[in-house]
Amino acid sequence: MPVIAITCGLHTAPRQLIEILAETYGATVCTDTDLVEATSLTQGLPDDLIFKVVHGKPVPHNEFTHDRERCVSGLKKTLSDAIARDNCIFIGIISHLIPASISHVFKILSTAPQPVRIRRAVENGRLSESSAESILEKADRRAEWWVKNLTGKLPLDTSQYDLVIAHEDAYTNHLNMDETLARYLAEQIKAALAAPPFNQPAPNKISDFCINSNVEVALSAFGTGLLVDTQSGNVTVTLDRKVMNLSKIQQQIMAAATAVPGVETVKTKIGPNYYKGSIVKNFNIGPPRGYRSKP
Repeated sequence: MPVIAITCGLHTAPRQLIEILAETYGATVCTDTDLVEATSLTQGLPDDLIFKVVHGKPVPHNEFTHDRERCVSGLKKTLSDAIARDNCIFIGIISHLIPASISHVFKILSTAPQPVRIRRAVENGRLSESSAESILEKADRRAEWWVKNLTGKLPLDTSQYDLVIAHEDAYTNHLNMDETLARYLAEQIKAALAAPPFNQPAPNKISDFCINSNVEVALSAFGTGLLVDTQSGNVTVTLDRKVMNLSKIQQQIMAAATAVPGVETVKTKIGPNYYKGSIVKNFNIGPPRGYRSKP
């Protein structure tokens, strides 16, 4: 069953195509909002805090609370759980957290002409054209920040995708993709999904992604500078920032990672940035005031 990730900015989602794909495969559609809400529930993190992290906004007192790390690791866990269940369609930009090792994910870039996007924003949000244009520009800047920080590439870099939808003539009435084109694209996607590597999910890679994300959640209290890699259940944690009491921190990391289900072995090593910059003390305290976890 397919896993499809559609990268699309605000008001660029190919709605007709998504509906056809969801109906064809009986797939669950997960928007960025759905992923944030699910992460909020499972990790006890406020929605607005997770969106703040995704949008690249400053997180107050993060050096003490490590909320940014908690949000990112929580989103990875939500994604890995969804991929493990299979048969899902991700809509938005958060799916760029999926590692390249999950090679059976079919990646699509959907763009729309700016006039089309503005018209959609005006009609859907009852905005003026100038307000709609301003909102779209801000949304595009946030998407660029998120994707570039994760992949080193811009969202519109077509080398990241298996299919690009960027036809000005793909839309009618300024709002909707032509149904004939939507069905043609759906057939193209269906044919691609029936061939390698998309028809050959790698259970070990999916399992490693699940374990890796769970380890990152467990280690998020340690803050920045921890790089986690999992191969066949064997976890390597790289400390890529200077810390006090290295031996003690290594023992705590190994204890926390070992407790994660599916982990076979754990080892730590020093990263290239460990001896650069100032010492960062490890803190482990609660979230900042004003935030309340959902029940």
